[in-house]
Amino acid sequence: MSGRSCGKAAVIGAGIVGLFTAFKLREAGFEVEIYEKSVPGSGASTKNANVIHLIQPPPGKLRRVLALRGARLHRVYSSILGYRILDVPLILAATGLQESLILKMLKPLVEKVYGVKAYIVSGDRARDLEPALSDNVVSAMVIEGYGIVDSKEVISRLVKSLLENSVHIINVEAKALKAGPNIITSEGEIKGYNIVINAAGEDASRLARTLGDIIPTIKVPGLMTLHSKPRLRSIVARPPAGIKLESKGGGVIPQLDGKTLLGPTFGLRGSRGVSELRRIFNKLLSEDVGEPLKVVEGVRVIAVRGRDFKIRRSYREPHIIHLVGIESPGFTAAPSIAELVLEMAGCKKEGFNPP
Repeated sequence: MSGRSCGKAAVIGAGIVGLFTAFKLREAGFEVEIYEKSVPGSGASTKNANVIHLIQPPPGKLRRVLALRGARLHRVYSSILGYRILDVPLILAATGLQESLILKMLKPLVEKVYGVKAYIVSGDRARDLEPALSDNVVSAMVIEGYGIVDSKEVISRLVKSLLENSVHIINVEAKALKAGPNIITSEGEIKGYNIVINAAGEDASRLARTLGDIIPTIKVPGLMTLHSKPRLRSIVARPPAGIKLESKGGGVIPQLDGKTLLGPTFGLRGSRGVSELRRIFNKLLSEDVGEPLKVVEGVRVIAVRGRDFKIRRSYREPHIIHLVGIESPGFTAAPSIAELVLEMAGCKKEGFNPP
């Protein structure tokens, strides 16, 4: 990493976004300290489906741009950091005429907006590609280029690299932000930073409010279920309800250890959520997934206005950058979010230049 000095940076939150941001800041020449109240990656970063996405609807959102670039950057960082990516296709499986028509209308939109290659196949051809599909599938759209990772492995590789490059991970909770930029922690006020990155996940909106920056969010519950069968070669999902690509139904997702993940749900938890996942996806599969080996519950934090990533400077203190509403696409987008933050931080070769 760079040997030049860009000043001192604090990153609040050691989730996937905070860790990648710390990595890029350190690489550019910042002295970096990370504040994490728990274990790195213990929040949403390791409660996800382990998918590197290509498509994040709808087309007009910042999260779409950042996720698409992030998916490509993960291929680079997997080599640099040494984490595995299993290449898999996404199969949107239609079980009726209406869904088949939606897929035909979506294909040119997907190719134009996202720049990926998609192709329509018959149900029989879809089963050749993915033998776990049921006879209910009459057609499918196949999109190549998705990836499966182990989120815990990605986190551990990032942490290892950061520690080896003199980044300090401080097990202290950040309670509030102050102009300066300074941080009030559970152990007192910390001063001396040139820039502070608020990447606190669920707490990011609350921390922003302590500085007077209002970025409202809501928390939507959901769950995923882990199963021993079927073994998949592909990510399998239902087509969206219409050509706007809006979908909250999750998918059937292979894992690196050979298990299969269903979900996530959007708003459903408990036994109702588990039952709903089985009801939806058993129609697409040749065998019943059976009772889950494990149920993972969590929340997604959604920015109320526009439901998009909010990556912005503090209105009151421009050396503080808030990352709010970074919901599940944030795992894929994390490397590109880090690039954007570094650009906002503005370090040049001759030294740190305030943004």
